[in-house]
Amino acid sequence: MPMEVAIFLIIVLVISAYTDIKSGIIPNVVTITSFVILLSYFYFTQGLEGLIFSIQGACVGFLVMMLPYLFGAMGAGDVKLMAALGAGLGPIHTFYAFLITSILGGLYALAVLLNYRGELVHFLRRLGVWIVSWRITKSFDMTELRSDRLPSLRYGVAIAVGGTASVIHMLVEG
Repeated sequence: MPMEVAIFLIIVLVISAYTDIKSGIIPNVVTITSFVILLSYFYFTQGLEGLIFSIQGACVGFLVMMLPYLFGAMGAGDVKLMAALGAGLGPIHTFYAFLITSILGGLYALAVLLNYRGELVHFLRRLGVWIVSWRITKSFDMTELRSDRLPSLRYGVAIAVGGTASVIHMLVEG
C-alpha cells in the first residue's frame, strides 16, 4: 500500500470517528470526497487495473454493510465510510476490515445494550417475532426490528479501528 494512501485513509477514519462521536453523523463531504479521491488516485497511478481494484474494494465495503444498515443497526454514513475505505484497501483487505469492525462493533453494541435498560431482551423478543412472522408470511419487512427505544451506536469508531488495523496490516505486509 502506498504510504500516501495509508495516511489519507487514517486521516479520513479519524475525522469520521470524531464526527460520529460528536454529532452521530459521518458527513457525506468526508465519505464521498474520500471515495472520489481514492478512485481517482488508483486510476491515475495504476490505470484501469487500479480503478478496478478500487471499485471492487468499494463494492465489498458497500455490500457487507448493507444488511446491518437494512436492519437499522447503523446509518448510511457508516455504509458510505466502509465503501470509501474499500476504495483504498481493495476487496480482500476491505473484507478483513469488515471482520475486525464487526467483532469490535458487536462487542460495543452488546455492551451498550446490556447497560441500556434491558433493551437486549426487548430486541431479542422482536427478533423472534420477526423470524416467526417471516417464516409464516414470507414477508421481509424489517421495520418491526427497529425501535426508537434503542440507544444510538457510534459505529464509525468501530469502522475506524477496523480500518486502521487493516491499513497497518497492509503496510507491514508490504
